[in-house]
Amino acid sequence: MKKITITVFSILMLLALCGFTYENTNSDLVKHEYISTETENVSKIVIADVNADILIKKSDTNTIVVEYYDFSDNPVYTISAVAETLEIEKIYDPNTSVAANPCKPLVVYVPDKQKYEISIYNRGGSIECESIDATKFSANMVSGNITLNNVSADNIELQSRVGDISIGNVVSNSINISGVITNISFDCVLAYNYNCSTGKGNISGTIVGSSNEYSIDSHTFWGSNNLSNKMITDSNNVIYIRTSIGNIDLTFV
Repeated sequence: MKKITITVFSILMLLALCGFTYENTNSDLVKHEYISTETENVSKIVIADVNADILIKKSDTNTIVVEYYDFSDNPVYTISAVAETLEIEKIYDPNTSVAANPCKPLVVYVPDKQKYEISIYNRGGSIECESIDATKFSANMVSGNITLNNVSADNIELQSRVGDISIGNVVSNSINISGVITNISFDCVLAYNYNCSTGKGNISGTIVGSSNEYSIDSHTFWGSNNLSNKMITDSNNVIYIRTSIGNIDLTFV
């Protein structure tokens, strides 16, 4: 019989590959608040691999405010303004590629004095964005749900390998959504171009406008589809929808 040895290092490496973090239970959590200065000419906000629930909300002030919890004796968050980019990330152990996790949400308040580009990459957790006007909003999740409500952006790009994506009262020039095991839902969404696909999941909800305004290319390999495919020549508006296993049920309102 072969002997199997499992080390702590092996477990941490497995958790890192799966997008998990461990909680540092030997340290007290302290709430912190980062406030951008008026002199920072920030036009882009980048949140990189914090492995926590992320909330993006409208700020009541003219500054960007970041609320987060961190360990008192071994902080893991770093926040810095470099040129025109505000970067929010975690410090990872170079030996294990794992970060201690305070297990508290990260909240970013964004002022409406200007439109920002917001870019998020997160291996675990959820992303919720509400009442934001952006130049571009992109979110890439390994595992977790993405929710946008009352959001306006020139371009929206959303991806979740395992997790649902829901957008409501959203206005954009183009919306690109992809998932592997992902349900995609719309609620009163207005865009000129839609490019949405999922491996296993339903694509459903309401789109503002008329089907006569769009060229439609939709297909499901295993499921039902209520859209009628067609090509129109007097408009550049396109709806491209794909699901391998799931139903397509989109209504124009």
